[in-house]
Amino acid sequence: MGGYPIVAAVGTLAATNYSFTFVNGTLTVGKATVTVTADAAVAGVWGGEPTFTAAYSGFVNGDTLATSGVTGRTELTTTATPASAMGGYPIVAAVGTLAATNYSFTFVNGTLTVGKATVTVTADAASRAYGAANPTFTAGIQRVRQRRHVGRPAASRAHRV
Repeated sequence: MGGYPIVAAVGTLAATNYSFTFVNGTLTVGKATVTVTADAAVAGVWGGEPTFTAAYSGFVNGDTLATSGVTGRTELTTTATPASAMGGYPIVAAVGTLAATNYSFTFVNGTLTVGKATVTVTADAASRAYGAANPTFTAGIQRVRQRRHVGRPAASRAHRV
């Protein structure tokens, strides 16, 4: 980054009726811009916060995130809490501790979608003798914690009723 001289010289210029005066210039090389985009995430109404991730684009000269000299981490936050109702919530991308000599950063927010959690009700097997009254029927309830990032396995918790 910085300034480099542009030297004006006669080269192959020639004119019978003119004389030339040369004034040097400066080539200023600035940082290229990398766009940091918060990845979308989904969550159910139960559970802890998902792990947020981001995608990086705009590297030049064959650079990648691993080879670009970018250090630090993007800060990714949301206004959603474990008690949030169903709906969309912003995942805000910010500079956090990101730093780079050759790159500046722009940020695109993502969306956390909080949806319904899955509850599975399974009837327990029962038996009775022919002619006898039906027994009391019971069932197991299993809820799946779905507050997670897309692609991550959900933990589950079973309850008996």
